[in-house]
Amino acid sequence: MRSTEYPSKIDSGIKPMASAVALALLAFVEPSYAQEAAPAAAAAPVVTAPAAPADQTADDSSQLQRIVVSANKRVEKLESVPMAISVMTDAVLKRNNVVELADVINMQPALTMTYGTTPANNGINMRGVGTSTTGVGVEADVVTVIDDIPSSGVQFKALSDLADISRIEILKGPQSTLFGKAAIAGAINIVTTPVGGPITSTGTTYYTTDHEWRLGAAVGGQVDDHWGFRLSALDERFPGNVYNEAGSGSMTDGYGGRTFNAKLKFTPTDNLTFDLSGHFNHELDDCCVFVLKSMNFANSYYMGVKNPALAASVLEPGIVPANNNTTVNNGGFTGLESTDRGVGLKSSLDLPDGSKVMLISSDDIYLANDSRDQDFTAGNILAYLPITAPTNGQALIPGSKVGQAASTIGASGDYMQSGTYDVRSSTEELRWVSPDQGDFKYVAGLFYGRNDILRNFTRGIYETATTPIAYDATSYNINKAIFGQASWEFKPTWTVTGGLRLNREVSGYSMAFYNPFTGPQGPSGIIPCPTPITAKTVGCGFNGNGVPGGLNPNGNGDDAVTGKLSLQKQLNSEVMVYGMLSDGYKGKAYDVTSGLGPVENSLAPVPAETSRSTELGVKANLFQNRMTINGAFFNTNFRNYQQQSTVTLPDGTTQSILNSIPGVNTHGFEVDSAAMVTKQFMLNLGASWDRATIKNWTTATCYTGQVAPGSLPGTCNDTGGMLPQAPERKINVGGQYDFPMANYSFDQFVSFNTRAQSSVYTNINQDPSLKLPGYSITNLGYGLKDKAKRYTLTFFLDNAFDRQYATGGTGGFGSAFKTYTGTVSAATPSTSWTPARDAFRYGGVRLDMKF
Repeated sequence: MRSTEYPSKIDSGIKPMASAVALALLAFVEPSYAQEAAPAAAAAPVVTAPAAPADQTADDSSQLQRIVVSANKRVEKLESVPMAISVMTDAVLKRNNVVELADVINMQPALTMTYGTTPANNGINMRGVGTSTTGVGVEADVVTVIDDIPSSGVQFKALSDLADISRIEILKGPQSTLFGKAAIAGAINIVTTPVGGPITSTGTTYYTTDHEWRLGAAVGGQVDDHWGFRLSALDERFPGNVYNEAGSGSMTDGYGGRTFNAKLKFTPTDNLTFDLSGHFNHELDDCCVFVLKSMNFANSYYMGVKNPALAASVLEPGIVPANNNTTVNNGGFTGLESTDRGVGLKSSLDLPDGSKVMLISSDDIYLANDSRDQDFTAGNILAYLPITAPTNGQALIPGSKVGQAASTIGASGDYMQSGTYDVRSSTEELRWVSPDQGDFKYVAGLFYGRNDILRNFTRGIYETATTPIAYDATSYNINKAIFGQASWEFKPTWTVTGGLRLNREVSGYSMAFYNPFTGPQGPSGIIPCPTPITAKTVGCGFNGNGVPGGLNPNGNGDDAVTGKLSLQKQLNSEVMVYGMLSDGYKGKAYDVTSGLGPVENSLAPVPAETSRSTELGVKANLFQNRMTINGAFFNTNFRNYQQQSTVTLPDGTTQSILNSIPGVNTHGFEVDSAAMVTKQFMLNLGASWDRATIKNWTTATCYTGQVAPGSLPGTCNDTGGMLPQAPERKINVGGQYDFPMANYSFDQFVSFNTRAQSSVYTNINQDPSLKLPGYSITNLGYGLKDKAKRYTLTFFLDNAFDRQYATGGTGGFGSAFKTYTGTVSAATPSTSWTPARDAFRYGGVRLDMKF
């Protein structure tokens, strides 16, 4: 049985709260000196507006900072780029205690996250559109790029710690022309702190009343004219906000990890630069447990086996189902442990005409183990479950008999699902960027990328030797592309921008089913399935061409062309309007899950997904850079939308099905704004109204009790339904007021932030029992900041009004428990929830230092 305790080596004896307060008091009791006023937004509140930065211009603290972005693979002023972009700077991330990409998603109205049964099933949505899957044959709809290197292979590996970040750009709508095939709905462009300037050091320490702690440090700068470096490290742990009764008792549903980044910059000549970077991350996320809200334990038994040891009241001691319940009784580990390590090299050559040629290379290895306590108890379940009768002429495991306890064949402990991931990714990009001056600017390049993914997964109990309940799978894709984009100011105040990408992808998969009792069957050991295929058998496998038997090394090829066209008009020095058309593309997909069977394999691959978007927007910088307003109307249609739905099997386990939905649409309006009301008072706003719906799907998987006949027997018509995790309304508003302290060496500030969103479905099958209500969360802060910009001490109260809300997990225990009425049993009704990190009020303190 795997413990839910985090490894002891992470549990440092350091007391971050005591350290923070002590260091801060030493700093702030110094005598007051004549110092320049700190920028008013040095401790900014939550900022969702693109031009709502953390810091302000050095020469006028009553103005907003000018922001630059690299959305077009060149550095440009934000207000000059004709597309909807939101930007979060380093100070904003610090002020709002952002440490993971999930924190960014909470703050951004255009983003949401789909939460699965383990962190490996989580996914990112942009404007309500995204793909989350348990399989390894599907790519994401939203790509994450870190320092020009895409985080590819599987999306959930991007949902890790964020360390030493300079800014994060949220690029909304299809970005396939410049960022490739996995950016069909949008892109998140992350820029880490560059190497440069004098050698400086920074540090942060953080502690909360519910025992989350964090320690971080960075040091770097130019050693001389030729060499520079930067090192950063982050160590953090949150034990969780759910109590696990199992064993001696411990907290669960938390996270923790360590991250280390290193950069080395070498400039041998004035026009040649090499940037070498490496990263390492280890994480252990014990998520996402189902916490009971309602269930009647009377006459209820696990799997309907009427044995006193399997009674619900015996298996769930100390559990009192209620809406505010935060206690579980799980004997096995639910979550994911991962290690990610990689290296990147960027070589840049400045040409005599002012243009630049860059070669960007990367290699990454991601390894992970995931598991889930599927019986929701700490009981020795396998010791009591009987062996069932084999079907289709299959044989029992030698020496066993029907009705015999599964423990007699070596099975004992929890009913677990578990598996491993091995993801290898490499990329090469050759890029040519024009000079920044002139009416005509361009960027062009070549791209190559390869992803190889190995997945092993065990879904259930091996009751008969010929019942395949585990698989070994491989998935790969090779991508080659040529791309280019140019902008031309063809007359004063008028600019047209156009781009194209020619993409060639080859992909495929192999899969072999086996039984742990009889031993694994690797891809090389796949044998052809019977013809005609009537059922899966041990050793029978499928490949990527939809035919039974061995791995097809040639895979499936696909060619695609995507483009982008925009026209922008500078109405005056403060206001710009634009219109844009863009296409998106994502490659063919494969349903590489335990649900793969003869029918699914014969339909492989799932067709490529495409999108086409229209966007009209305005960007305004008003009152001498004291207010920004950025708004956009958008309408995007997707064809062959790839999305997974989940059904519950009779044994209580879940099975995922990959769907190709003929059409979905997302349309709406977004606005971002920031205003420096006075020199000391700043307000910001980010809001979206977005309706993401199914345009055409008459062959949907039905949820239990659904009455909406589809076009095929046993299917339902979900046309007009909502996409999962797609709130119609989401808003984020915040503000900060600074109190200058003339006779002290520090100033004070107070801040607030409120974010709210409307209700969402958590599954695409429109099951109303899986719908989450809307919620609003308010955070408050008070702090002191040293005028010499060395220390900032912040006290905060998150979820000040103690509003509980869930990220998912509403489906209860399914049919894992059954209630007897006489001799007849039926699934015991139940509901559950998975509390969010900030589902309960907590306080904390943070100290940031710079030397």
